[in-house]
Amino acid sequence: QGRTRDAVRMGERGLEILRHALGAEHPTLLRSHDALAQALLADGQGAAAREHFERAVELAGIHLPEHHPSLLAPLLGLTEIELTAGESARAEVWARQALVVAADDAVDPLMRAEARWWLARSLAAQDRIDEARGEALAARAVAQEVGERGREISDEIDAWLGVIPRASG
Repeated sequence: QGRTRDAVRMGERGLEILRHALGAEHPTLLRSHDALAQALLADGQGAAAREHFERAVELAGIHLPEHHPSLLAPLLGLTEIELTAGESARAEVWARQALVVAADDAVDPLMRAEARWWLARSLAAQDRIDEARGEALAARAVAQEVGERGREISDEIDAWLGVIPRASG
């Protein structure tokens, strides 16, 4: 907990310095907002994290091509925040945007698996179990392709698949 708080303080200070030196619209601030949002999220400050993830997405829209891989982390962060807040439909929107970004060949396949996994959980929270299962299976397949690096997410999906109801029909 102490390290997380330290990361938040350092992130806030770093962002303040960069904003002062470069201006609030500088593209470098995209990564700074994302890093601070990640630290805030880890510290349990979802509302504050949302603000910085949204600012990172906004800056990406100004400075980067549409669907640039740098959008993926803030989009997944927004997905997590919305899903945690019980806003599964909003989480789905962010997850679907993340999945479009994750389709880029430059994106680590593990991040692609993570985007599908967040989408699966968003769908499940809306009781769209068949769709959720399909996304979870696709996420697991991608995670397994990357070998040991994908083991944690693959194991998490396997555990989830063990308790989620079977497909209807």
